[in-house]
Amino acid sequence: MKYHYFPISTYSQKALIALFDKGVAFVPVHVRVLDDEVKADFRQLYPIGKIPLLETDDGTLLPESSNIIEYIDYKYGRGERLIPTQPEAARHVRYLDRVADLYLNNPVVTMLFDGWKPAEQRNASAVDEAKRLLDITYKQFDQALADHQWLAGDTFSMADCAAIPPLFYAQKVYPYSDYSNLARYYAQACQRRSYAAVLREATPIWEALVASKA
Repeated sequence: MKYHYFPISTYSQKALIALFDKGVAFVPVHVRVLDDEVKADFRQLYPIGKIPLLETDDGTLLPESSNIIEYIDYKYGRGERLIPTQPEAARHVRYLDRVADLYLNNPVVTMLFDGWKPAEQRNASAVDEAKRLLDITYKQFDQALADHQWLAGDTFSMADCAAIPPLFYAQKVYPYSDYSNLARYYAQACQRRSYAAVLREATPIWEALVASKA
């Protein structure tokens, strides 16, 4: 099984955490989607051209991070269930997964990329909207974490796979240090073996990219 991804991509990291957490063996295939030539080659396999993409041993292509996690969670029974079997608990995890993707990850990425643009090309209104969404999401997640170890409760889930990666970048562009539960949560996540493995691979690449932008 091949996993097509790039280590500093938040959506790549989301499914990668799940793969590591479940102990699933895979062949890593790095795809630098910001490189036009690499992206063109990747589109020969997957015309949409987005990562991550899981390619199973029989050649089935599974795109989209949540879809990949759903697949591996039910196919590989080892470890904790990332999506509960109880319907209402599963619904709650899927809801938080969507909140993390849409109202945490996407605004953080908006701010990150906007900050790399020349001043005259920056979009102040898009950044203001991103901050508005992050203010709401930080508060929501901080409250959710007040009485629980993880986002959807006391068990690690797909919601955490979605929320943790963008928090690394969020502390660079729109810090959440005033939200003590959220800050504790991210510090705790860094101690989890699956995410620590993600960081070990991603950090050198991230630092090289930041240096190139300086």
